Amino acid sequence: MAEQGGLATNRVFIQSTFNKARQAVYDFTYGQYIANYDYFSEMTRIQTAVLEGQTIRLSTGIVVDLPRGRQSDLMALNTHMEYVSAVRNSVEGFSTAMLSIEKKIFTSLQ
Repeated sequence: MAEQGGLATNRVFIQSTFNKARQAVYDFTYGQYIANYDYFSEMTRIQTAVLEGQTIRLSTGIVVDLPRGRQSDLMALNTHMEYVSAVRNSVEGFSTAMLSIEKKIFTSLQ
């Protein structure tokens, strides 16, 4: 391995180091999967409770009693669903951006 000023410049060494770091810490595709899984699990749980006329306990601890039809319950449910959707969109956007950067870095190492 060639050294210049104490830095490793061998392309194989750099690529190997990059691959180890990527596999250990930055698995963006798996992050997208988890975000989508959490989103659809939460939406399925809420939809099932709505269709069956049950009360819904949100992740914030708020209990939504839809059969009573209070406006505050509907607003809490709407806010929670927007929050879950925003989290999914932000994780997906971040993962897509990072995968794009990762692809550019990886192709430049080849």
